[in-house]
Amino acid sequence: MNDIGIQPDRAIPIFPEKKSLSDHNTVDFRDFIKKAIYRTDQRQKDADIAIQNMMQGNAGIHETMLEISKADLSLRLLNQFRSKTMDSYKQIMQMSF
Repeated sequence: MNDIGIQPDRAIPIFPEKKSLSDHNTVDFRDFIKKAIYRTDQRQKDADIAIQNMMQGNAGIHETMLEISKADLSLRLLNQFRSKTMDSYKQIMQMSF
């Protein structure tokens, strides 16, 4: 009668168990910022190396432009993040407690 592999003792819970905040992997804000700055700096260095390789004839224009675009996008994203963070900080400082 149970040919399709349904096991009645293994019911799917309707409401999943709640997990506490300690169960999640949390990232410190300071570490997040450090990693973002490091990755942006690394992308800038990669773009510089790609430009040097292209000038020496070891890389094509497409690879070089791709690295430059990655570095540009990374720097723009970091700048936007900085702007939003500063705006949030200013709003918090204007609050009265």
